[in-house]
This record gives sequence, structure tokens and C-alpha cells, in this order.
Amino acid sequence: MRMLVADSQPDVADLLSRVLTINGHEAIIALDGSQAISRLSKGHWDVAILGSILSGVATSDVISYARRRAGNDLRIIWAQALPDAESRVAAFRAGADCVLALPALVEELLAAVEAPVKSSQPQEIQES
Repeated sequence: MRMLVADSQPDVADLLSRVLTINGHEAIIALDGSQAISRLSKGHWDVAILGSILSGVATSDVISYARRRAGNDLRIIWAQALPDAESRVAAFRAGADCVLALPALVEELLAAVEAPVKSSQPQEIQES
């Protein structure tokens, strides 16, 4: 899967990217909100992992842009160090599919990125 990892802290972005790459995913780093939007505007993305605080453009604005561009076909993960209930609610209201508390176990990160996305297309039910 092709994934964008956006975080204003280079060491966090690099660590997440390395874990994803080692586990067979293509991970591209953005170090601020403007760079995240620029990267998201080019090509198809399966997952965007966005730090809760991005410089330049707010994470919620990056999510809004991503939803307008890709709809529900893009899985958006809001990553934050020890998110409280207010932060988690804000993430979901902004349009995130998942909130990942950092630091996270490798298994948690992989489960979050590999979960199925909500389809923007109606599903046809097959009768047997």
C-alpha cells in the first residue's frame, strides 16, 4: 500500500516510515501540512498518517483536503502522543478514520493501516 506519513517531528515521521517500509508498504514522508497537501495532490494514496500538530497547515485542514480529493477511499489515521478524549473527538470530527496513540506497538500501527477503508461506493449485496 502507498502511504503518506506526515509529522512535524522528523524522527517520528522517519520511525513510522521505516516500520511501514520494513513491513512491505511504500511510505513517503511530509514534514508539515503544506508538504502533506502537496504530496496528497499527486497520485493515488491508500493511507495517510497525520500527526496531530502539523506546521504550516493544520491537520484538520489536511484531512478536509484529503477527503475532498479522495473521499472515503483514503484511510486517514490521526497520530498523537497520548491523546485525551477531547483530542480523539476532534480527530473524528475532522474526518479521521482512526486515532493512533503514540508511542504505538508495531502491531497496532499495522492493524490501523491495514484495516479496510469505508467505501464511497454502495455495496451490492449478493443473494444466495
